[in-house]
Amino acid sequence: VRVKLGVPGLDPLVGGGVVGGQSILICGMPGTGKTILGMQFLYKGIKDSGENALYVSVEDHPERLTYYANNFGWDIEQLVAEKKFAFLKVPIDQRGYKIVNEIEKAAKKVGAKRMVVDSLSALNINARMFDLPLVNQSDPTGTLPKKKILKVAGFTPFEDTSQFTYLLIDRIRDMKITTFFLTDSPPGTEHLTKD
Repeated sequence: VRVKLGVPGLDPLVGGGVVGGQSILICGMPGTGKTILGMQFLYKGIKDSGENALYVSVEDHPERLTYYANNFGWDIEQLVAEKKFAFLKVPIDQRGYKIVNEIEKAAKKVGAKRMVVDSLSALNINARMFDLPLVNQSDPTGTLPKKKILKVAGFTPFEDTSQFTYLLIDRIRDMKITTFFLTDSPPGTEHLTKD
């Protein structure tokens, strides 16, 4: 099932919308409109398709995001009051923050079908502050017998941020919410993202 983006002219360019329940990477230089695209995707999802939304923010505060939305005539405050839209501000000064659990709780609270995670770049910089659940992962502690696979969720810090990134995207994909991951493209290179 295709999910319409709600941006005039963009849906035809992506086959009528994006595949529902998938994770989509939105890359661009700072100031190119990634945050506004994400807000429009969520707002139009509620207004046009009745799909409630969650905005997960690492960098911006909900008040600033609401201000941006108001400039486009999107009454986010009303949608928050109606429990159709929610913000989750991710702390970067709280070691052991169970980011997936908190995202899942916030998404369930509003019945989110659409989500924006802003930004993957900021999450990667702070990856060591977060804990992620492990599902069917090899033993990260090295204390279980060889080739033993963990069947229950546990938490562990990550040695490198790429492992964190892949697991975070995988855990969010398990929620079956259509998700935009926003990230910065590095200036002066052909790379889509620095992550």
